[in-house]
Amino acid sequence: MADIIPLLGLPYPPQGRSSYYIPCPCCDSGRKKHLNVSLTKDVFRCPRCGFSGGLFDLYAYYTGVQREDVRAELVKRLGGDDDAKPSVVPKAQGSRRPAPSPQYLDNPATDVDTRDATYRALLAMLSLASDHWENLHKRGLSHEVIAQSGYKTTPAAGTKALARKLMAGGHYLAGVPGFYRDEKDRAWTFTNNQRGILIPVRDHHGRIQGLQIRRDNAEKRKFRWVSSAELTDGCRAEGWVHIAGPVREQALLTEGPMKADV
Repeated sequence: MADIIPLLGLPYPPQGRSSYYIPCPCCDSGRKKHLNVSLTKDVFRCPRCGFSGGLFDLYAYYTGVQREDVRAELVKRLGGDDDAKPSVVPKAQGSRRPAPSPQYLDNPATDVDTRDATYRALLAMLSLASDHWENLHKRGLSHEVIAQSGYKTTPAAGTKALARKLMAGGHYLAGVPGFYRDEKDRAWTFTNNQRGILIPVRDHHGRIQGLQIRRDNAEKRKFRWVSSAELTDGCRAEGWVHIAGPVREQALLTEGPMKADV
């Protein structure tokens, strides 16, 4: 896959990344990027519209060359013996999609502005349970700080309905940790493993990078990242640093985002 990217004039991956997003030629407009390109697996996929395949498919789409002629075309452009093994090899021959396809293929995290918009809309649909209000008050947080911080209780049910409302509102779920597709009906949903307090983790601009959860009645690892890694079209949380308050010359380090807010 890395060999054909410069031939097609596609954006190069960020330094050190083996999987990244580019604009999908089938469904994206403006600055949106939903087509995931995996350099290690030599595949591409858009979780939004389903456009997917291997490196021969990608080359055929962007150049207009028939798929069965792609190999010979690449041998000419990249050099080498047509009878020898080419420097670019597809994952599968004679198919529009790679075979076998992996059962789980995580999406890399999308840009922070998209994550922020989706998380804000999600939290606006949720409420904070009375016992969680009391827990936060005992920690020294005022009503105003609790509201400004955006703490909410994890949804007990209706996660697919929440996902539908978010998409209807123009928000994107692919590449946002916590969201994934249900294996049975392929519908988008939100992870819901255990009841707890959702904690927004913000950057220095106040944008929500990701969410943590303070799990109720958990004896170990009470605080965990909201992640949908190893779930269909899910996304792994990356361990972002929470910035509480305005940026100053001196910074205080705490164990987690909730203590930083306190």
